[in-house]
Amino acid sequence: MKRKKRMIAHDADYLIFMCTEGKDVKTGGFKAKQGGFKSKKKYKEPLKKYKDKFKALIQNVENQFSANFVGQVKGTKVILSDPNGNFRYDMYPEYKGERTERTELFYRLRKWALKKYGYKKGIEADDEVAYLVGVKGWFGASMDKDLWKGVAGDWFNTHYMSQCFTYNSPKQARDFVLIQTLTGDSTDNIKALPKKAGDEMIDGIRRTDGTRKPFKVTEKIAIELLDEFGWDEDGVLAIFKSKGFGEKERTLNRRLIGMDQWTPKKGVKLWHPRKE
Repeated sequence: MKRKKRMIAHDADYLIFMCTEGKDVKTGGFKAKQGGFKSKKKYKEPLKKYKDKFKALIQNVENQFSANFVGQVKGTKVILSDPNGNFRYDMYPEYKGERTERTELFYRLRKWALKKYGYKKGIEADDEVAYLVGVKGWFGASMDKDLWKGVAGDWFNTHYMSQCFTYNSPKQARDFVLIQTLTGDSTDNIKALPKKAGDEMIDGIRRTDGTRKPFKVTEKIAIELLDEFGWDEDGVLAIFKSKGFGEKERTLNRRLIGMDQWTPKKGVKLWHPRKE
């Protein structure tokens, strides 16, 4: 039976970094820390080779899909985040934490990419990719584990050190979200539950005063707790309460982590706990 062709939803935010600041980038005389040459003529590094690199990386992923899913690939949609922010900042201004400023070249390439490929207002690339893969059944490409572990579907991990194909089942995706609601995400500054009841929730920002943060709930501990309290949202809430927190903290973490809150027709519809 002939299989229906599918598009690839490619989370391309990281590729802008890889093309302009990544470890495999050779920039000639360009000095990343300065954002360009310092000269009286105000020289700016030409963008052409970086544009070409960006498009080559997109095409390379499509080629790999075509080789592994022969006759099933229809094309690629390049997806980027709204550069002006997203709905998660509205409920949690500390989202993403203290991210390092990028070079001038990074912002110039991103401006070109946004103009060429477009973006959806008020959301991250993750949200649109999650909808297209998890709901519409597209192929997915991303280096972000939150996508290829947290959303069911056929995925390609695009990280340059660990490129591979994987299939994530609905159960695996559900379990990952339950675990991460407990462990948080230090990369995005989403707080984790403390290991010891009575301690504060732990954010992802480094302390500079020399004090040490309490130990947090790790993935291993989260699995043990879910085995004890139950692998569902009720179990997650019970774990939050066992650590001295409640519905408010659990709901915030779930909303920050969940990539099931946006659709093209309804826009953002925040996750709500199931009514008892």
